[in-house]
Amino acid sequence: MSLKFLGLIAGAAFAMAAAGPATAQTTIKLGHFGPGGDAFSLTVEAFAAELDKRSEGRLKVQIYPAGQLGNEKQQISALQGGLQEMLVTAATNLTNMSEPLRLLDLPFVFGNYAEADAVTTGELGAKFLTGLEDANLSGLALWENGFRVMTNNKRPIAMPEDLKGLAMRVIGAPVFIDTFTALGAQPVPMPFPELYSGLETGTIDGQDNTALTVDMMKYYEVQDHLTISNHMYSAMAVLAGRPFLDGLSPEDRQLLETVAVKFGVTQRAMLREAADKVVDTLAGQHGME
Repeated sequence: MSLKFLGLIAGAAFAMAAAGPATAQTTIKLGHFGPGGDAFSLTVEAFAAELDKRSEGRLKVQIYPAGQLGNEKQQISALQGGLQEMLVTAATNLTNMSEPLRLLDLPFVFGNYAEADAVTTGELGAKFLTGLEDANLSGLALWENGFRVMTNNKRPIAMPEDLKGLAMRVIGAPVFIDTFTALGAQPVPMPFPELYSGLETGTIDGQDNTALTVDMMKYYEVQDHLTISNHMYSAMAVLAGRPFLDGLSPEDRQLLETVAVKFGVTQRAMLREAADKVVDTLAGQHGME
């Protein structure tokens, strides 16, 4: 073997040693229920980009919108079993695992965004998610979907008495049912995917969701009246499965947890800017009163 050839081998070995081991890349499957392209979906995409940047490409998020990975129950089970890494879902869906989250669903508990931020961010916000550890989940942060409004196709709602007798679709949680019952409406629990059809066929008179959801799901096509009631605040939980987190290096786990919390500021700002614009769109372009 020539000295020249040995020199080439030695040079290559030195270069590989200097470069160090190849950086491992972790792929994170993240599910959520926005249709994709809407304001909420854009915030999830921005989070994925931020995590990629902060991790220098080690943590890559693959986003699956529109329930592509299953319904809430199926995706939560996948997180618990290590088949999926992350999920962003309404905090309401987790109240059976963490009782403190039920406080966030109380009607008129927050009068404005500042009050909501004071409770759902920082150390207090983290406490709402602590019970999820017992379910093999980790609540990384609370983001938001915004304040809920009402729509219906019968009459304008200016005071509680205007709700009397209206069949209103609600989330099938006791606090939603009790709230609309107390307001004089007829609450009708109905799965979200069936809501548009229910409004279109007249099975129900109205519903409550955020203004962004009203626009995103095109409820203005089958609803005439919009009421900016802000009667409930919708928090969103950023979840990770414990099997996934336990498999990360301590550094990457800390980074993921930090980015999820800090990005909450950006997520809220993006969504609130979009929400301010969409109310004008619903009233103007789509003719809701």
